[in-house]
Amino acid sequence: MVKEISVALGGGGVKGHAHIGVLKVLVREGFAIQAVAGTSAGGLWGSFFAAGYSSDEIERGMRQISLQTLYRRKPDDSQSMMGLAGLEQVLDREFGDLNIEDLPIPFAVTAVDIDTAQQVVLSRGRLVDAILATIAVPGVFPPKIMDHRVLIDGGVLDPVPVNLARSLAPDLPVVAVVLSPPIDQWVQPSPPRSRSSSPAVRRRRSSPATTSPAHRTRRTFLSRRSRSSCRPRWSTASSEHLVHEP
Repeated sequence: MVKEISVALGGGGVKGHAHIGVLKVLVREGFAIQAVAGTSAGGLWGSFFAAGYSSDEIERGMRQISLQTLYRRKPDDSQSMMGLAGLEQVLDREFGDLNIEDLPIPFAVTAVDIDTAQQVVLSRGRLVDAILATIAVPGVFPPKIMDHRVLIDGGVLDPVPVNLARSLAPDLPVVAVVLSPPIDQWVQPSPPRSRSSSPAVRRRRSSPATTSPAHRTRRTFLSRRSRSSCRPRWSTASSEHLVHEP
């Protein structure tokens, strides 16, 4: 018996390649995927499946992509660490001007409007543009301008678009693929430690004392220097911006 489901594919960066294996196993086990909702990497790989590519075809195509050219920047890219020029070429070659509403499987992705800090659901319009918006990790890739809105990675607000998957197929159960830790675990502060526990301090303490004449000369020279000569060269006014008093 075929079991119909919808899937919510979450973000995860490079770990997003795992979505290909998940989709392969779900189909192999007899599940019929009737709707795909994705964000970030989930939106990227989910788009190929919703367009009719099998998981094997997606995997073969992924292996043929050169990572050296995938993240090239374009001259008109806004400030970011990397670009998406190479990936955009791949998407244009595979999808062209295909619209989301024309896909054989219902599909939608999420993005975030950086000006309003609100989630944006992309369920219509050019597929390539929607993909470039949902994977636009802020600071890493350039944002995508769509309808006068500056859109960035949908995972900023919702790492796994379960509600969107439900809205695409309200009567079907949702299989959510989570590749990232819960939001409250994204930032784990390091426990405080004393200066004496620093590895560099421990190495200095464990190393034998240097008693060479040159070493004694350097110590004598430093002991004669005044404190004022060891101060930084910037003025007091500028140093207030560099040092935070407790």
